Amino acid sequence: MKKLVLATVVASVACGAAADPKFHKAINFAALSDYDTKTIEVSGVVPQRCLLRIGKYGTVKLDEVLQNAKMSADDVSANMNEKVRIANLRAWCNYGKSLDISFSSENGGLQRDRGHQKIAYNLSTDAMASVFSTGQAQNVTAFSVNGWDAGQKHLTNTLERIPLYIQPEKAGFATAGTYSDTITVTLEAACNCGGGNGGHGGGHGGGGH
Repeated sequence: MKKLVLATVVASVACGAAADPKFHKAINFAALSDYDTKTIEVSGVVPQRCLLRIGKYGTVKLDEVLQNAKMSADDVSANMNEKVRIANLRAWCNYGKSLDISFSSENGGLQRDRGHQKIAYNLSTDAMASVFSTGQAQNVTAFSVNGWDAGQKHLTNTLERIPLYIQPEKAGFATAGTYSDTITVTLEAACNCGGGNGGHGGGHGGGGH
């Protein structure tokens, strides 16, 4: 019986302490006025982010980019065919004054699956006639989407939409086979932001064969 009473008293004291908090520091009541003010500082960090999406355009099949790469007897192989729209790039960064997009080719052209034969092509957008050409020596090229101001797009779902085209060289006399390449697309924003990730953020996407 005594144990039961003691347990009840302890529980009552514990509940009372939780339900009836008290000031534990000394209080100078003479210094108190009819109001009191305190401040609470809150903060948070939004990291620099970039997002790149690559969507297929319409009914275009990426394994048929050579279907119109024909050549007549008097054609020169360096001449190009009509360009084929292969994708729409959708790019977004939450920092910076421009979007920097770079492209690299894994094979340096459309390469035959059995052998080293290649078919060169030109990569372009509506804004630039030649962003990337596999017939040139460099393997990585870049262009900027100027006028992108992340500060003006705060809390808005806004993307930069960029059509992408491939224009293969005329390949009517090419050796039979399947030709493919992998294009790597890298996105970051250019700015003198300071802090964050050092002024650069990255998003990655790959183009299909």
